[in-house]
Amino acid sequence: MIVELLVTSTLSIAVGPSAVTRPLPNAHVVKPRCAPPAMEVTALDEASFGPTLDACDRLAVVKFYAPWCRTCKQVGPIFAKAAEKYRDRAHFFEVDFSSHRMVSRENQVLLLPTIQFFVPGIGCVERFTLTYPKRKLLTTQLDAFLADGKLDQLRALDPEALSPLVRFKELLGAVQALKKAPEYLKEKEATWVTERQQSEMKALFRWLDRNGDGKIDEEEMKAACAALQASGIAAEEEVAMTLEELSEMMIAADGDESTNTVDEAAFLRVMAQRASDEIKDTDALLATFKALDLDGNGVLEVNEIVEALANVKGALAETDSVGAAIFGDIDAMSINNLLAAFDLDELGPLESASVDYEEFVNMVAGRRL
Repeated sequence: MIVELLVTSTLSIAVGPSAVTRPLPNAHVVKPRCAPPAMEVTALDEASFGPTLDACDRLAVVKFYAPWCRTCKQVGPIFAKAAEKYRDRAHFFEVDFSSHRMVSRENQVLLLPTIQFFVPGIGCVERFTLTYPKRKLLTTQLDAFLADGKLDQLRALDPEALSPLVRFKELLGAVQALKKAPEYLKEKEATWVTERQQSEMKALFRWLDRNGDGKIDEEEMKAACAALQASGIAAEEEVAMTLEELSEMMIAADGDESTNTVDEAAFLRVMAQRASDEIKDTDALLATFKALDLDGNGVLEVNEIVEALANVKGALAETDSVGAAIFGDIDAMSINNLLAAFDLDELGPLESASVDYEEFVNMVAGRRL
């Protein structure tokens, strides 16, 4: 005789080929568990990151985290709750920084946990570090970017509309980085950059090196500073240097007291540190913002940007038609649409859009030539 007890509300006694089943007195009925809810957060790696985000038909929200990160653990449930709440309006993803450092570095993630919003064709449109005390920031920014018509505005943008602003930012950034060369070169190790970043930095070096001798000399730096000063009086303090200051800066950048030039290797090291600062320092782009804010009211308007960029392009055209060409077409309507898409406050009419500093950072931070 073989006796088998089943975890049910009955006792089955199997004897040979037949069985008799009768209820157990006071038996506990085990109800089947419901299937767990479908995962609202999808894990991404190097291979899936780009193709997945490019295929998104909604706003893509990515959390960069690490299993050992205490703050990441604190805000994990908050991110998961947001993914459930906005499941019909946005896609949510996560990247394990410790396992997928390449894609994290390519997206310039230096602090954890970092949240980034992506729009296909435009790329990253928002980034911030999420902490528990500021946990409401996630839903606040989601509500802003998912407001009626905002996502459609971002999708409709021509990526080329960003080019003049990005080029101005990079040109001003290069001059400022070289001014800070003594400070930057104190770092024992060079900051890591992606192959794409390095390629873009080399392109910027070649543009500054107008005579193509592989070095940026004093005359070439003076030409770059003069072009930037043409954007407006607000840029003057950021780029103005005496010949003595210029000479000291060039020597510090190259590390060679016998020449007042900067070679490509030194330029790349300085620019790599500057790229790191752009992500870590919330004020890293303040100089660019001030240079464009011609009336100094703390808000960038279409006419200011058009005037500043046109002035720089015009100054470059006098001595370097190729250099001027990198600014492309400066179209007021395109810039207005650009500002309107990133203007989360919408304080003014759409036909006269403007952005404050935080919105400006979302617009240009991390974007390259």
